[in-house]
Amino acid sequence: MPRSPSLRAAAAAAALLAAPAAAFLAAPAAAQTSYPLICRSGGPMWASVQASGQIRLAFVAGTAAGATTPPGPGQCTWLDRGFRAGEPAVLELAGNPGGVRYLIDGLLSGGTFFAHVYNNGAGAMIVTRVGP
Repeated sequence: MPRSPSLRAAAAAAALLAAPAAAFLAAPAAAQTSYPLICRSGGPMWASVQASGQIRLAFVAGTAAGATTPPGPGQCTWLDRGFRAGEPAVLELAGNPGGVRYLIDGLLSGGTFFAHVYNNGAGAMIVTRVGP
């Protein structure tokens, strides 16, 4: 059964309006800019690993730039500055078994390890990459 001209026009208009919305919904989220942390295991640093493979690693926030003053035991700090008040002292990583293993190895090693992170604004630093 043929459609009336007004129905065809309405369908065409709906298709034109829906196309940009569909493209927006299908587009990947913009990547967050991440920044490097240097961490040293030991002290009060601890981690929990969920059955899903997500890791949460808590540390003491360093107060000096890691490039000039290495972090103390259990500390992480930015390479270019110390932590600011209110910045979370928790790393989170999920969906990257190799990265989780790197963080666990770093925690257990007694040495230094690196993570590239961004602040999610909800109490954690989200790890986007591990290693220097």
